Amino acid sequence: MAKVGVNTSRIREFIRQSLFPENLRHRLEAIVPEKGERLYERYIRLINDFRLGLLDKLGVDAGKFVEEFVEIVAGIEGVPIKPKVRVTINAINSALKQKGGENEGREKQIMLEVAYYSIYVLRNSRDAAHANPTPISQWDARHIIETATWLLEEFLRIYGGLSRDVVENIFYPFSLPIDILRVVENIDGKLVPLVDKLGSKDLVLLALISSESDCLAPKDIIEMIPEAKSGTIYPKLRELAKGNFIVKVGGRNGCYKITSKGRNFIYERIKLIMS
Repeated sequence: MAKVGVNTSRIREFIRQSLFPENLRHRLEAIVPEKGERLYERYIRLINDFRLGLLDKLGVDAGKFVEEFVEIVAGIEGVPIKPKVRVTINAINSALKQKGGENEGREKQIMLEVAYYSIYVLRNSRDAAHANPTPISQWDARHIIETATWLLEEFLRIYGGLSRDVVENIFYPFSLPIDILRVVENIDGKLVPLVDKLGSKDLVLLALISSESDCLAPKDIIEMIPEAKSGTIYPKLRELAKGNFIVKVGGRNGCYKITSKGRNFIYERIKLIMS
């Protein structure tokens, strides 16, 4: 399949609207007004870099994400920002020890150490940030994205007081393989395959996963899939429903939801396609 052109601003807008429809940004801003939005933008930039394959840029943006993250934690804890990230983290750790609250303080320290060693030191050892012989790799990139996601999850849990279930729901897109972001593009509400191995059944499941609504009418599914015809999609819907990959809600004019079996099926398909 010919390579599909991508537009940075469109992809970022799709990520905002489809993956994180305002919920994440609002949650972060509730904890740290204004700074929460900046942290959100740093995070979205990392995901955008990964999707576009801009690995060197991802390395640079990963460092900025950690710097922003540490500065925000320092502000919450009342610690002055130091010129170097490591020095600021040490100052935060010292302040946490003085405050007591051993378990919560320890969790905050672990969060900061993960940010430093798992992202900041890693990217400093790669050519993207400094003159090093080792370039950033695809597994570096996946690790950075997953670690940044974990950091925000912990931040919301610790400083936002959110339950595990609420946090998991906010970050639901990243409970699925990160490679799903690279097999299909959402352009003007339509799914455009970026690989040539996706069949009609795969696209129906991907439409249900990527939609802002958790229940889609057949006509909405058909509209999302380029060149889809009702004579093809309706039989696929019946086939998927019969296999419990999706379930119909309502009567004749009802809509379809994807089941856990359907999610697992498409995740495994994507792993196979991308391997």
